[in-house]
Amino acid sequence: MESREGTREGRKCLLGGRPRGWSTRLQMKSSGGVLITDMEAFDRLVLNPITNIDSIKLVFYTAPWCGPCRMSTPAVEGVVKQYAMTNAVECFEVVTDDIPEIPEVAGIESIPTIQLYKKGRVVDVCVGSVAESVLKNVVESTLKREK
Repeated sequence: MESREGTREGRKCLLGGRPRGWSTRLQMKSSGGVLITDMEAFDRLVLNPITNIDSIKLVFYTAPWCGPCRMSTPAVEGVVKQYAMTNAVECFEVVTDDIPEIPEVAGIESIPTIQLYKKGRVVDVCVGSVAESVLKNVVESTLKREK
């Protein structure tokens, strides 16, 4: 029998399935963030103030056809890499064409928009294409302010 330990399927079998609470609908995006694919995931991962007390949640609202969104992706990716080891910032991505109810609930009027959440509430917003240095400054000031 061929070993499947090195394959995705083999790892799933070795782990005994997905970890508890893991949605099969969540996946990593090019920005380094977790793709939110439904309202339930958005509520659980971003808005729930009880389970989301420690870290800042960065939510990147985007669409594949949006040029400024594609220009902002490296900035979001840079912030994700900078804070990956500290767990101070968690990144999520919402494709507005796929789930229009999430941007509507979040008050998104144009894309790209980046919202920073703490304890389930919006604490800062960047609208439009943003440079990595600007986004890092916004995140740093939010982290200092929201300690």
